[in-house]
Amino acid sequence: MPKLCFATFRFLSLLIVFYKGSIVKPSFSFQQFKPLVLQAMPYAVVILLMTIYTRIDAVMLDKLLPNTGAVQGIYAGIPFVRCR
Repeated sequence: MPKLCFATFRFLSLLIVFYKGSIVKPSFSFQQFKPLVLQAMPYAVVILLMTIYTRIDAVMLDKLLPNTGAVQGIYAGIPFVRCR
């Protein structure tokens, strides 16, 4: 049933596009793109800092504790595997 609905929607969409008869030509302008990037920059910095914050604990475990493979496995929730 979902395939039939999807096919019907796709067919009707194509009919509408062909009926209108115009093809949309995308355009790109650096003058419009620059303010968008500048507005999004704080969010990009936040995502970068959050990624570092969530990954730094594994690095600290690796540098501070002995037998890091087993410790990191326990920390990650992986069942303990005896390392030789």
